[in-house]
Amino acid sequence: MTAAEALDHLFSIVWASSLKTSVTGAVRRYLRPTNSTKEDVTVNVLNPTSFEQLQTGVFNVNVFVPNPEYTTTVDGKQVRLRDNPDHGRIKVLSALCNIAFKFHYDKEKYVIVELQTQHILPESEQTIINNRVKLTIKNL
Repeated sequence: MTAAEALDHLFSIVWASSLKTSVTGAVRRYLRPTNSTKEDVTVNVLNPTSFEQLQTGVFNVNVFVPNPEYTTTVDGKQVRLRDNPDHGRIKVLSALCNIAFKFHYDKEKYVIVELQTQHILPESEQTIINNRVKLTIKNL
């Protein structure tokens, strides 16, 4: 199985999961939509699959969670800020990732999907739930 085929397999797992229906934005391969301010999911290759009889590869599934906007007063002026992560959404979406990727076996294609790590990465105006997923494929 090539890296692109493995990526498609992982993408199909996301597409069929409740993660897809729970996010407000897009589910895409490779890149997030330009200038998106929604909850998006991207699937990408981190370490391509080997071509051994038992192939392995590591993939990233990133879930982008925008920080909620709120208004506050700074120096007597009303300002809008987005500096606090949306912990409630992060909890829900990270749990859905855990359900989708913790362990999945496709007996027709001989593919095992396992969640290796999950990191919460706060950024400016958004948080990224970074899931590193290992695929193991029996190459017949």
